[in-house]
Amino acid sequence: MEKKVLSDLEKNLNKSKGLPIDSIKIDITSDNIPDYLIFDEMDNNSPVLIFDGKTGVEIKNNNKFTSQDFSVEELNIDCKNPRKALRLISNRKVGLELSILQYNSTTNSMDLVFNYPILILEFDNNVEKIKDANYIDLIYSDKKCFDTIKISKGKFLNYEGEAPIVKPLSQEKIELFIYNINKNKFEKIAF
Repeated sequence: MEKKVLSDLEKNLNKSKGLPIDSIKIDITSDNIPDYLIFDEMDNNSPVLIFDGKTGVEIKNNNKFTSQDFSVEELNIDCKNPRKALRLISNRKVGLELSILQYNSTTNSMDLVFNYPILILEFDNNVEKIKDANYIDLIYSDKKCFDTIKISKGKFLNYEGEAPIVKPLSQEKIELFIYNINKNKFEKIAF
């Protein structure tokens, strides 16, 4: 199978005038060179293409996130060895969920390291209603990174752009997740 490279994609985009293609530059490979997330604004089901800004080679989108998943933010996780990650807000049939993806240099792919529902929807006579909401708190250290996630019951307030605004109902946590360096993912901790 032939590797996709950014230069080939740019040539094809220049030939096809007027396509609603957009891109985001974000450093997900942690090499201080912006990488490219390229997507079709008009087709919510088209996969996001990710390219390494340094090499131009495509990074595998194993989680098959699409342009409908787009509320993207760059994060720093693993405070002992800070690495970049992507925070995605995904619109699913059953609600909205938060996913955190991190670049894996060994497999040249994006790995899912955390996933949790923000809003859980139900349908009554084809009318969408919010059944439940979770407040997800990424607990940052003074190093501007995080390795702890606290989940508590929440109340949906509104949307800010595409991202839901949820406030915590109480400070009582219902679940706590800690980043496991060896497994390269957040794991639920019993408390």
